[in-house]
Amino acid sequence: MTAIGITKLTDLQYRLLEGIQSKRDVSCAIREGGGKTVACLLGAIGVVDFKKLMPQVLVINPTREVCKWTSEKLDSMNYNKLMKSVLVVGGVTIREQIEGIRAGCNIICGICGRMLDLIEREVFKTEMIKLVVFYELSDQLDMGFSASIVSIISKLQYSCQILFSSSHKTDIILKLEQSFLTNPVQIMEKLTCTVQPSLITYIWYKAIPEFS
Repeated sequence: MTAIGITKLTDLQYRLLEGIQSKRDVSCAIREGGGKTVACLLGAIGVVDFKKLMPQVLVINPTREVCKWTSEKLDSMNYNKLMKSVLVVGGVTIREQIEGIRAGCNIICGICGRMLDLIEREVFKTEMIKLVVFYELSDQLDMGFSASIVSIISKLQYSCQILFSSSHKTDIILKLEQSFLTNPVQIMEKLTCTVQPSLITYIWYKAIPEFS
């Protein structure tokens, strides 16, 4: 990790990374600036078998701007240059993106609608996908992508690992967890919650479950 400028993981980053490495589904709610991006992308890279030049991880983002930022962050972690990634967003002809995927890649980083389009066109084999990261899931749901998210999940193999990453939990996310995640690792963070009327302040900085 020092090769990519990371000298130490925070407790939440470590637990998120450990959750991904457990190969169980994961749902995390960590505020912006809490380090979830680094942990999610490190986990995604760790899933890849670099001997196989085919899509193995999907990172799905809410907007084109977030997608580009995530893709740049991913590329900055590719210090040994073994990983190949493709960015798929709107505003670029889909033919160019299809050619990029078919030329060979390990990770596809894109927005929800374009990713679903590529899956429905059978540009890559979903049975080879090991991990799907729904990054900033609450934002994706707020933008009306719930039907596309469900469609993507329905086209994955049962064995595919799913990661819900967001800054906070919503009722819709909880329903998606109940419907599509299997015994997920739950990683949540809360900071400084004041309880009335006693005015007792609680500091809760906890990730669950506890790993032995």
